[in-house]
Amino acid sequence: MTAKGLAMLKRFEGFRSIPYRDPAGFWTVGWGHKFEGRPPLRFYSETACEDMLAADVAEAARTVTEAVTVPLSETQCDALTDFVFNLGSTAFEESTLLRLLNAGRYDAVPGQLRRWVHAGGRVLQGLVERRAAEITLWTA
Repeated sequence: MTAKGLAMLKRFEGFRSIPYRDPAGFWTVGWGHKFEGRPPLRFYSETACEDMLAADVAEAARTVTEAVTVPLSETQCDALTDFVFNLGSTAFEESTLLRLLNAGRYDAVPGQLRRWVHAGGRVLQGLVERRAAEITLWTA
């Protein structure tokens, strides 16, 4: 992920040094690091959160690299890495978005991104804005 893509991801995730439940109900800390189960409710340093972020972004980028079979530009890769970071690898790997993209339907990606704006059973404005930013990267 490029520095521009990472800056966008951080902006949408925001930073919190103490674990909290995100809108989908996941325990989260730092810039969107999700825990399995309930974490200790303690302070996490920015350095520790940077390390978690680097590992999480690397995993999202690996998912994109392994799942996408068509060529991507740098900005398209950033857009999808942010999307996978936010959505999760399994949902991306099973998505219509990926199926259409791998069929060469680059033009279908923006419309597919716009579908992923729900969390906790409701449309979240933050996700609407995030998908719009990913579409901007995708079409850059």
